[in-house]
Order: sequence, then C-alpha cells, then structure tokens
Amino acid sequence: SSDTAYFADSGTSFSSPTVAGSLNLLAQLRGQLHPTARPFLASALKALAIHTADEAGGARGPDYQFGWGLYNERSAAELIRANATNGWKSFIKEIVLTNGGTCEFPVVSSGTQALKVTIAWTDPAGPAPGFASIDPTASMLVNDLDLRVIAPGGSTTNFPWVLNPDLTNKTSAARSAAATTGDDSRNNVEQVYLATPAAGTYTVRVTDR
Repeated sequence: SSDTAYFADSGTSFSSPTVAGSLNLLAQLRGQLHPTARPFLASALKALAIHTADEAGGARGPDYQFGWGLYNERSAAELIRANATNGWKSFIKEIVLTNGGTCEFPVVSSGTQALKVTIAWTDPAGPAPGFASIDPTASMLVNDLDLRVIAPGGSTTNFPWVLNPDLTNKTSAARSAAATTGDDSRNNVEQVYLATPAAGTYTVRVTDR
C-alpha cells in the first residue's frame, strides 16, 4: 500500500528467496570464521542445506512431497562452526574427483547418535532431449557419483536413499512410498543415514562411475 509497507505471508513462492538469503548468511559466516578461505562451492552449500534439514513427512529420508525436509539455518550454522573449531574440514569437505577416481576418508562414530553422510556435486549439462521428447525418462547425469559408507571391519556396505520414480505406471502409491536404499543413478545428491550405527571407524567412499 506504500513504499514502506510490508506484510507477512507464506507459501512456496516465499521459500526460494528465504533459503537463498539464508544461504548467503551461511557464506558470510564461513568468511568470518576463515577470512582467507575461498567461498563455499555452490554444491557445498546445497549439501549443507540438505544435510542439516529437519525431517518432514511420515518416513525418514527424502520424498516427493517434502523433498529433503525443512531447511534449518541454525543447524547449518552450527555445523559450519563445528567444522571451524574441531579441525579444519573435519565435517565439511570440498574435493576434486577425477574421472573414474575414488576418494575415501574415515569417520569415527561413538555409537550414541545417528550417522549421516551427504554429498552433492555440480554436474555439467547433459545432452538436451529433442523437442519430440516430452518428460524423457533417461538419466541426464554426466557424472554419476556413488556414495558408500562401509562399517567398521568392512562387514557392511551402506547405500544411499533412493526413491521409486515409477516411470512406467506412474502410480501415486509407488511415488508416495517411503524411500529405500540402493544405487542412485539419477540425482546429483546422495545421502547415507544410519539411525543406530555401531561404535567404530567407518569408511566413506565416493566413486566416479
């Protein structure tokens, strides 16, 4: 109603600018804690937002209704602070993975709380589908990275969340089902979640397939 008026509202149209502004505050916090470090990669900010999001929906993991959950700025900021005070890059790592390469690093679990590992990467544009192709079902990933979290002693290999796109029948029942775990070849975000991990050293492995 005027140049100085404002009002509160809600809806999906407000989520994007809210999260974008909040991510900029996280980037500012990173700069305050590490003045000489380069800014976060876009993929690191994306992984950070997803990793620290609060669960939404009826089951653990991503879903088609709520995505990865409800964005939590405070949790993300606390993780950035922990990363700065518990040894540089203890929790947040930005790496370069060569074609066909593998990166491994250890993660120690106390066995008293959940263990969660999230990766994200900026994938180059894949081949554009032709105009005759409507909603193509083929994967458009150029770099298909695989995340695996291996239990102490190599006894168990834990896989990331996957959702059933049900591209053939396109039923609401399949698409509303809870996420399972397996090999994800469609997305440039992968997350392994262990609700009750055993105490010990886990191996996080990221491979370019």
